[in-house]
Amino acid sequence: MSATETAFETVGEQLAGRVLEREVRAGVEHYAPGQWHTTLHIGGKDFFSGESLDIGRITYVDQMGRLCVVLTMRKPSLTGAWRATWVSRAGLTFKSEPREIRTADEFPLTEKMLAALDAAQPSPWPSAASRDAAADRQE
Repeated sequence: MSATETAFETVGEQLAGRVLEREVRAGVEHYAPGQWHTTLHIGGKDFFSGESLDIGRITYVDQMGRLCVVLTMRKPSLTGAWRATWVSRAGLTFKSEPREIRTADEFPLTEKMLAALDAAQPSPWPSAASRDAAADRQE
């Protein structure tokens, strides 16, 4: 492992891609609520239509101490409104299967989530070459 890589100790940290603060409640270790991180990739293309597409990834720890991951998308050519597309949760030792969100009413984004997406610094969409290089490093 290189000096820039971090060993994640729990399933939730692996899913979040970062170290999460923990706390003990009633003798049980949980993630500390209130931790947020948002990643934004702009300038992608919809696989089916070829339209411009932006992807947001919100990770946060809920009041129960579980990590929640919400994938969001928007098509600037349409309304430009963000909507959730997939959601998953994880604890220290478990991870739920990702669940597809088919309609905006099924998992409405909160004002805090929308504000986090608006405040996120956009990252360029990963190029095919950078994805291939990352895959080579994994092998």
